[in-house]
Amino acid sequence: MANKEHVEILKQGVSVWNQWRKTAAGSNPELSGANLSGLNLADADLFRVNLNKADLSKANLAGANLSNSNISEVNFNQTNLTEANLIEAYLIGANLYKADITDADFCGAKLDDICIDNNRLIN
Repeated sequence: MANKEHVEILKQGVSVWNQWRKTAAGSNPELSGANLSGLNLADADLFRVNLNKADLSKANLAGANLSNSNISEVNFNQTNLTEANLIEAYLIGANLYKADITDADFCGAKLDDICIDNNRLIN
């Protein structure tokens, strides 16, 4: 379950969130199950964040750092992930239907059972 404080900080905007991440060094924010649909999170520092089962549909995550994050079963339906860093992210069961993944980096990411274009892809 998402930490309400972490969700509120993120909803204040990327500049507030990224500054908080610098001062809260070593913490791994808990955003699992959070409804973050439609938010502008471009260039957000989401390194090692637990977003398991979060709703990020129609969000803007262009250039965001999601490396080493738990983004399993996340709803990325119609999400902008252009140039996002998903290196070594855990995406088991993620929904990427109609997501823009142009130039996103999935190097080393765990991609089993993801959904793209209404089809399940199993590695």
